[in-house]
Amino acid sequence: MADAAEKNEQPTPPPPARLSQREVRRNFSLGVLNGTFFNLVTAFISPTLVLALFVSRLGGGNILVGLIPAITTGSYLLPQLFVAGRAQAQPLVMRWYATSGVIRITSFVLITLSTLFLAGDGANYTLLLLLFYLFYIVTSLAAGVSAIPWIAMVGKVIPPRRRGLFFGLRNFSGGLLALAASGIIKLLLDEGNRVGSPLAFPLNFAIIFAITTVLIIGGIISWVLIREPAQTSVPQPLSVLQMLRRGPGNLRADRNYRYFLLARILLALSAIADPFYIVYATRSLGAADSIAALYIAALTIASIFSNLIWSPLADFGGNRRMMILTALSVAVVPTSALLIPLLVSGQAVATAFAAVFIFSGIAAGAANIVNLNVLLNIAPAASRSEYIGYLNTILGIFTFFPVLGGSLIDWFGYQFVFILATMFGFLALLSSFSLSRGKIEE
Repeated sequence: MADAAEKNEQPTPPPPARLSQREVRRNFSLGVLNGTFFNLVTAFISPTLVLALFVSRLGGGNILVGLIPAITTGSYLLPQLFVAGRAQAQPLVMRWYATSGVIRITSFVLITLSTLFLAGDGANYTLLLLLFYLFYIVTSLAAGVSAIPWIAMVGKVIPPRRRGLFFGLRNFSGGLLALAASGIIKLLLDEGNRVGSPLAFPLNFAIIFAITTVLIIGGIISWVLIREPAQTSVPQPLSVLQMLRRGPGNLRADRNYRYFLLARILLALSAIADPFYIVYATRSLGAADSIAALYIAALTIASIFSNLIWSPLADFGGNRRMMILTALSVAVVPTSALLIPLLVSGQAVATAFAAVFIFSGIAAGAANIVNLNVLLNIAPAASRSEYIGYLNTILGIFTFFPVLGGSLIDWFGYQFVFILATMFGFLALLSSFSLSRGKIEE
């Protein structure tokens, strides 16, 4: 363990070129704007709500539905190990972000066009599903390539004591607009089911995807406009093989890094139920497709107001406490999905099921802040990309667990998967208690 610790002790590089206070404020505002746009993107194409309904309307089964969040998160996390070793050796990383941004925009243009021209004929549904998954994988992989440069820039341009506020404002401002967007989504989904409507399926989803494309463009442009300071000293680039060899040593040497990874893995496993809440509501509880708008509103409102608590808690209450509360919040989500149908009966159960998404919004608000905050504090400045890339790539493997959830539902039913998700959530809570104070709270 001593050898691993010695390998981990690298000289801290000189700070990047200093920014003026005006540039710091400008970067902060542009970063918040970037988060606002991408929170709206999440609202319009929520993988566990809108995209799940889209795939379901095209005849996709539970396995294909479970594949959506797996692609969303897994394809985002898996490329990071391949990027991290090279990115941390670059004084400027903006070009990585900009290039991947062009790919993301192009992919969503193709998703929009294929939906518009292929979904009108049921005979083309299989082809459309294939193209959708192909383009969606590409855009998710491109987002993953941009993640390490994005996080590295946050570490350079956002002061540590303002990061909780930074992430909170991104979620809060985006959440307010996403709440308004839920009304547009409800209108489009309602019209999609109306016979003879000019916005009938698939045009309603094509419009949703077109709006999403515009929002992605806005989000990428706002980040590209940030003034990135050049790192005055950078470490040597690392190959993927070198990073794989160093990763276990970093985990052995750093207790917080080790237990944080364990907690994140368990939370990823708890997501096995996430894509099936909306499917359960529509298929088992008798809810209409448009119930997705209510659930998006519930998710968004909860996320907005929870940020009023999570942001100051992250900055002043400590990351260990935040991690514990995050894990607890995640565990409550599948627990509520199990209890609500037992406590509420009749037509009211579908509406009451919105509580699941309220708890999910609370959990998401906490996770969006604490996940990056803890990593930025744990990782040594010289090895930040290495730490983040290794951890996120491991997590990427586990994010494909919801695909198995589709098969488990087919075999054992929804409740079995909800119980499994609850168990993983509470195990993550236990792991969070093992985090120690100190560097994690800096």
